[in-house]
Amino acid sequence: MKISNKIKNINKGQWLFTCRMEPRQFSHWGKTDLDEYYLKKLSVGKIEDLIYTNFETSDGSMHSLKHCGLRLISDEYAQFFLENKLWELFDSNDDIEFRWLKYENKIKAICLENNILYEGY
Repeated sequence: MKISNKIKNINKGQWLFTCRMEPRQFSHWGKTDLDEYYLKKLSVGKIEDLIYTNFETSDGSMHSLKHCGLRLISDEYAQFFLENKLWELFDSNDDIEFRWLKYENKIKAICLENNILYEGY
């Protein structure tokens, strides 16, 4: 997996979206809790994969670029999203085919009403 330089150069404390749907602050790349015995059993490629495609957020949760995603967002957008608890607009009872589209449209409308640039969900 090729990682863009913008993502590689992310700094601790920058705001991002992951699969949690709530803005989280970046902490660091890679797994830090792997023991030496485990690491010795891995190929160089697997070790690089752990270091460069897995990351932790400031709340201590681990995420994967391959399975979770990572989208940088501005401080202003993160604060707006958190203050308004916009993740609560997601309705898991909506039609499965359209629930994400409906959620995204709700957030876009709220951003427009508040003159906030929509940066994703």
